[in-house]
Amino acid sequence: MSGDRAASRLVVVGLGLIGGSVAKALVPHMDVWGVDTDSLTCRQAEGDGIRIGALSDVVVDGAVVVVAVPVDAMEATFAAIKSCESDVIVTDVGSVKVSVIEAARRHGLRFVGGHPMAGSEQFGYSAANDSLFAGSRWALVCEPNTDLDDWVTVARSAILTGAGVVPVTAVAHDDAVAVVSHLPHVLAAGLAAAAGVDDAQELRLGLAAGSFRDGTRVARSPASFWSSVLAHNADAVSTIVDDLAQDLRVVADALRRRDHAVVEDFFARGVEVRTRFDERTGVPSTIALGAVDAREQLLALGGSGGYVTNIEGPGLQAIAHVRAPRITANATRGA
Repeated sequence: MSGDRAASRLVVVGLGLIGGSVAKALVPHMDVWGVDTDSLTCRQAEGDGIRIGALSDVVVDGAVVVVAVPVDAMEATFAAIKSCESDVIVTDVGSVKVSVIEAARRHGLRFVGGHPMAGSEQFGYSAANDSLFAGSRWALVCEPNTDLDDWVTVARSAILTGAGVVPVTAVAHDDAVAVVSHLPHVLAAGLAAAAGVDDAQELRLGLAAGSFRDGTRVARSPASFWSSVLAHNADAVSTIVDDLAQDLRVVADALRRRDHAVVEDFFARGVEVRTRFDERTGVPSTIALGAVDAREQLLALGGSGGYVTNIEGPGLQAIAHVRAPRITANATRGA
């Protein structure tokens, strides 16, 4: 298989929210097969044009296999894929990358780690939709030992879902998502729990409005799922939780001292970063994927917050169309 085009056959193992949304989004573009243990899910998926089969029957030479099971179940899934003895590219949609890539290597898979940065507090195939990834970012791991041709094949498929592909290393990914994905789930759970600690909870919930609703939306996600994810990224998440806890202790001490300048500075730092997030823009550019330093260019793009929007041309003769972030005075001031 080469990176000339997206996969002709895509096999999605696990048709939950993310796996089901991947399958739905790609049905118009390729031959999509689904593997799932739930019979109702399988019937619903068949109704949406997704072909259903057993793993050993549908994992055939030339396919791209998307593993969309919980992180704790990936090792066993990788073993099952390896036992099919087919020449396939395997990718995943897990929320951590270092431990998943290590597991894939243990089983000798052709592997490109992935993580679409989209989701919902809902779960299951019934919550899946074909536009979940439209306008989102899809992290795609590009390590020194990642086959760039395989990376391009998976990237083409991810782009067809409507996502922009962010090239990244596994370590950089896990460090980044500890802050922008994993920590928000910790904070949402903590905020929701804080509202219910005593007899005043009914009044609090009665008064709660937009900021509480938005800040706790993902607190409805399955607790077992997120405790597992955090266990696989424990060092990075515990570090950022400690850092934030220290900041909050500083704010609490400042409030007791009536030191309004310290409290205002805490809020001002948040305003600055959120404003930069809202005002981010990008400029179009290209990367020649056959260039000697193509891998380095891709990682520099991702590390600066840019992403690949399209890939044109065959294999490593292809040109990646990208959007690189526009660096402004406000962005550099907070660096």
